[in-house]
Amino acid sequence: MALVVPALPFTFVVHFLTIISYKSLALKKELKKLIHLVLHAITIALGIIGIYCTFKYDNESRIASLYSLHSWLGIVVISLYYIQLEIMNKEQGQRMLND
Repeated sequence: MALVVPALPFTFVVHFLTIISYKSLALKKELKKLIHLVLHAITIALGIIGIYCTFKYDNESRIASLYSLHSWLGIVVISLYYIQLEIMNKEQGQRMLND
């Protein structure tokens, strides 16, 4: 059996750094936005990898997937995070079109 490293704890650390980076870095606005965007992309990628690894481990171990409230809340949190990013991207695109 392969070693499984959970990606979700890393996701929360990167998400925290994403929030802090935008407000605390003394850089030009464009560079701060780029760093913020890259960290958000890393967060989404780690969340997807974490969910994939969880399902893969459950299937290999013959454990029922999504049998607990904790499992469902994890899926909901990652989904809401992605939806939030999509809404923000649409609003940003509208602002760029209006300028």
